[in-house]
Amino acid sequence: MASGAPAPPPQSAQPPATGKDALVAALKASFEQCDGVLAAATDQSILTPTVGPYIRASHLTAMLGHNNEVYGKLAVMLRMKRLVPPSTSRQRP
Repeated sequence: MASGAPAPPPQSAQPPATGKDALVAALKASFEQCDGVLAAATDQSILTPTVGPYIRASHLTAMLGHNNEVYGKLAVMLRMKRLVPPSTSRQRP
């Protein structure tokens, strides 16, 4: 949606990734796709209408919000395992 490309097929139509290598490759491909969309965004392009009453900026904002929520959950899981999240480990005491 945010890129202007047609929506991908529903999750159920895609075979699930199994094994660590396949999962890492799928995650890497997802990051590369998002990086490309964000890099191509301009002041003008984010105002382009997409589906319904939405503009591309709405989808980009939702994606960034979702990423922040997931990172927050992962940070809590790391702390429960007594590990320091990467964003915290960079801070100096």
